[in-house]
Amino acid sequence: MERDIRTKFRDSRLERLPPELRDHVLSFLDLDGLKALVQASPVYHGQYLSNRKRLLTSCMDTTLKTATVEAIVCYVSAPLQFAEEYMPNEVLHCLGVYQARQALPRYSIMDDNPTTDEIADMAAFHLGIVRPLMQEYIAWSLGNLAGETGTRPYNRTLSTTEEIRLLRSMYRFQLWSNLFRVCPDTQDRHGAGLDGRKFMELQFSFFEPWEVEEIFCIKTFAKVKFDHIFSRIHRDVSPGPPAIPGQRRSMPAGFFDFDHPFKRERLLNGTIALGLNFLHTVLFEIKDHDHLVSTMRNHIGRETFCFLNNDDVGLDVQNKRRRSKPSLRDRKQGRRDPLPFLGDVVVPSIDTTHPPLAWTLIWEGTYSSLVGYFITDKVRKWGYVMWDAARLEKTGAKEVLKRQWESDWLGQDPRDLAIT
Repeated sequence: MERDIRTKFRDSRLERLPPELRDHVLSFLDLDGLKALVQASPVYHGQYLSNRKRLLTSCMDTTLKTATVEAIVCYVSAPLQFAEEYMPNEVLHCLGVYQARQALPRYSIMDDNPTTDEIADMAAFHLGIVRPLMQEYIAWSLGNLAGETGTRPYNRTLSTTEEIRLLRSMYRFQLWSNLFRVCPDTQDRHGAGLDGRKFMELQFSFFEPWEVEEIFCIKTFAKVKFDHIFSRIHRDVSPGPPAIPGQRRSMPAGFFDFDHPFKRERLLNGTIALGLNFLHTVLFEIKDHDHLVSTMRNHIGRETFCFLNNDDVGLDVQNKRRRSKPSLRDRKQGRRDPLPFLGDVVVPSIDTTHPPLAWTLIWEGTYSSLVGYFITDKVRKWGYVMWDAARLEKTGAKEVLKRQWESDWLGQDPRDLAIT
């Protein structure tokens, strides 16, 4: 098969193009197209090697679309994920870099002048980690939606705007894993003005609320997967009941108390916070049950509550902000500023807000800054803020959203319960 493809390429007009046109062809491809062409054609492989850095950058920009900023900051911040202690200055520096890049009207990976090897590493992370997880997420979430509608899964080919939402939420989830996996103390002892509550607040306030919910959808995906794994390995890593009833159980190394709901939740959150690489490992690289147990034993350990917390702690953080220093978004919520659905836009203008249809439906076309606690995982399990209006209409997702939202709130507006 591969030999046939190569023979066709040798005889094709595409290979007989002059070098400058071959270069032009390569520069318009995404990473998948580039990989396929250079593997199939020795001529194009040589052309690629002669200008590898520029062509890789061009293909990365094409593939990532508006998520190029997230990809570069993910790469730069990756060492922080493996830090053993909280590093507030480095976290704030990375957030500053991220904000500065986001403010640019246009951005290319080349703007930061990475080396060829750095671009190749980013491409490998995308093709090897992000893309397989995206495909798994699409199948999982649309399968969940089909279960709610009682129909077969609708077309899994994403529109451009759906792909952009999923891309950016995957990379933002990884970026938040890099920056926020290691929690600070609840009090500021680091001299950087970033104590535990401010640390958590940053995670909620950096994006528009529906963009925060996109990240929560990825977290819910990871949570469901890891919770299932916790159940599978429970008997292997649980120390069993104490010798004397009521006695506190000792916890030897490599054993975990999954029976205690609070501890399990914190262990689960700490495992989720390990990011996309570890999620990919357990979903795609596990050989058998023993391999799964040993892999999990080597990675579970750090309990955390502050990574993308959406329980009552996250609620408390949001309410304290609204009470002490309400943000512009909080004030817009308090006024119930109009926020209509303006269409699924690939590249929104800087002065126009374009929430997905699902967000405008649950808040009836007015602004809400509520995230996390106020929205349950049942709607996140089918990725409610990921999908275009056309998919919501054709799949019956609008009716699912209405039914689930009314079941959760019984006609109340949760904004009336929040401090604004």
